[in-house]
Amino acid sequence: MSEVCLTAGMRSNLLSLRNISQQVDSTQNKLSTGNKVNSAIDNPSSYYTARSLNNRAGDLDALLDSMGQAVSTIKAANEGIESASVILEQMQTMTEQALSETDYVPHRVEVELDNDVQSLVAQGYTLVTSLADFQKLVTQNNVKIVLGADISSNTEIKITGRNVTINGGGHTLSTYWLRNHGYGNTIENIKLQTEGKNGWARIIEAGDSNFTLRNAVITQDKSNENLDGQICAIEMLSGKIENVQINISTQADQICGIYAGGNAEINNVSINLEGKKDSILVGIYSRDNEHSPSVNNVAMTATGGKAYGVIGKCQGIETHTISSKTEHPSALFDGEANTKAIVAELGEEASAANAAWMFYPPEITAGDADFGAGKWYLPSIAELMEMYGADFDEMEQFWSSTSGANGINLNTINKALAALGGNAQAIGSSFYWSSSENCGEIKWVLRMSDGLRGFGRQPAAFNVRCFNKIENCFSPSDANAPKVGDIMYADKTWSSSDNIDSSKKAVGVIANVGNNGSVKIVNLKDLTFTSADAVGNFNPASPYSGTSKATYWSTGDSTLKDVEGVENFTDFKILLALNPNVQGAGVDELNLTFAQTDFSKHEQKYNELLKQYDNLIRDSSYKGNNLLTGDELIVNFNEKYNNFAKVSGKNIMSETVGLSLASWDDKEGVMQSVKELAQAVSALRSFSAELGNNYSIITTRQNFTENLINILEEGADKLTLADMNEESANMLALQTRQQLAVNSLSLASQAAQSLLKIF
Repeated sequence: MSEVCLTAGMRSNLLSLRNISQQVDSTQNKLSTGNKVNSAIDNPSSYYTARSLNNRAGDLDALLDSMGQAVSTIKAANEGIESASVILEQMQTMTEQALSETDYVPHRVEVELDNDVQSLVAQGYTLVTSLADFQKLVTQNNVKIVLGADISSNTEIKITGRNVTINGGGHTLSTYWLRNHGYGNTIENIKLQTEGKNGWARIIEAGDSNFTLRNAVITQDKSNENLDGQICAIEMLSGKIENVQINISTQADQICGIYAGGNAEINNVSINLEGKKDSILVGIYSRDNEHSPSVNNVAMTATGGKAYGVIGKCQGIETHTISSKTEHPSALFDGEANTKAIVAELGEEASAANAAWMFYPPEITAGDADFGAGKWYLPSIAELMEMYGADFDEMEQFWSSTSGANGINLNTINKALAALGGNAQAIGSSFYWSSSENCGEIKWVLRMSDGLRGFGRQPAAFNVRCFNKIENCFSPSDANAPKVGDIMYADKTWSSSDNIDSSKKAVGVIANVGNNGSVKIVNLKDLTFTSADAVGNFNPASPYSGTSKATYWSTGDSTLKDVEGVENFTDFKILLALNPNVQGAGVDELNLTFAQTDFSKHEQKYNELLKQYDNLIRDSSYKGNNLLTGDELIVNFNEKYNNFAKVSGKNIMSETVGLSLASWDDKEGVMQSVKELAQAVSALRSFSAELGNNYSIITTRQNFTENLINILEEGADKLTLADMNEESANMLALQTRQQLAVNSLSLASQAAQSLLKIF
């Protein structure tokens, strides 16, 4: 069999047509798949690189889904926190309502006295039924006394024995003053009653740290409602008072339940005070701010006058500034007006004031217009304090206290008096009379050794210095204005004590300089008297020649008289008047602190909200994962699982964040819930911030992963995807070439046919 021989042209055209056909098939494959690399045969490097990129993109896409689920879990937890916070706000509102809407019932003490005397006698108590036996026994040590009957005394009773126990046996002990001077003594199960007395009356006085008064009723007998002056139920430096009821009704200027100092403990006491229209009523007066008494379960009622629950600082009571008075009352600084009123009402019997009024300096005529008789006066207590030197804003206590005293002015004045030599005499260290009254027979005095303020009780003899007020002495704008300690001369000129003008008559030393151009001067020597207690005991013509260095404030029938023209300033009143920064608490504040309340209605609502809080926390899960009950969440960020975030949940159930079921038996229970809520809110806010931080991290990685997947897929596409425009053009060109090749092959075939026609 012979082979077919093709011409060279035909063979060339057939080969070209086959190549073109192969290229067409390849281009059609690219156009149909969209890829220029469909297998490793096409381009091994691009194929496997693109496959690697696509595989990683797929792995990351799977992680992207888990990130989305993690974000949803955090959102669920955050929604739980926000809703839980709303419930906590409702609970806080409930506590506020409980504190503001609940009717407060002041604490009350009902004392029940045991009258089973025989059982106490069987225990070794000595039965006493007479005043004489009682007074004898309380001077002995280590005795136990039980009253078998009511005992009354019209004088004070002193307990001087040590470790004395007095059980009233339910009976009454009547005395205007029961003074405990022993150590370790106890008074209990007793009624204490007083008719009081004018002046500074105390029912019980105890200066012993081991003194105890318990289970007692103290009463001011209403048969003497016109009691003048001050009355205090209990005065104690320290010791304990327990389960006591105090009832005082009187017309006294000042009424006090408990005068307390040191480390006194006051527990379960009811104080009921009734006074006149201008009385000052004080439940507890803290005498010692350095060692404040502790107070617990105390209540007070007050009728008439101005009432204060507490004056001073006490442990257990929140105190604040209670006096808003900024201007000192003029009556406390006007000794001249006081002296005129005293002399007008008492005449010569007003020994100290009358002597000051009659005084005029030696070598000065009685009729001198500026320094003669009737120009001098007995200074008020505030004027004496100014002369001594005092910062009124620093006063904390008044009676028997030096608080606020500094002695600066007195040193300056005494320096000037010393410079004057024989014509003058330093102000001594003794007590000096003022023209200010405390009440009735009690007048204010000041001790010049240390600035101690005290009471001058009649009869008593103290020193006298006179004051003189000179109006329009200088111009307030004068650069050469007088100063405290300057010497005042008879011509109303002055000089410093370092530059004394011996040619002039010195009449006093400046003790106070007013802002209005006035000065107050103190005379050069203490007045002297022919006797301390006689009427007319002062000779104005020879004011320093008497044999007695002191005198009574008043004598004769006026010894106990309360001068109507002089305003009384009890120790509470004067403290409140002079110091605008006195610490204390009102009656309502005292009662509110220890009030008995019924919070049951609010308590029930609070506890129901607490249950709803826990229910909400339990329901804040997503796909079984609850970050609010302590579950954890692991969020992977790469396909190797070596880069991840750990979201630690936190148990914020009520018990874990410190919330407990309300037990509001009293205000303290409500306040405990207030504190717990504050802690819980803080815990939720803190955890919310943690979740917010985790949310930010995960969403950032989520966005990063999405972008990275796009980059990987884009990179893979660049390696494998075909350019459709280019491939379409190639296809068109190949089709054209294929058609040309077919035509060329046809021409070559026709040439061969032409040769055959020859034959």
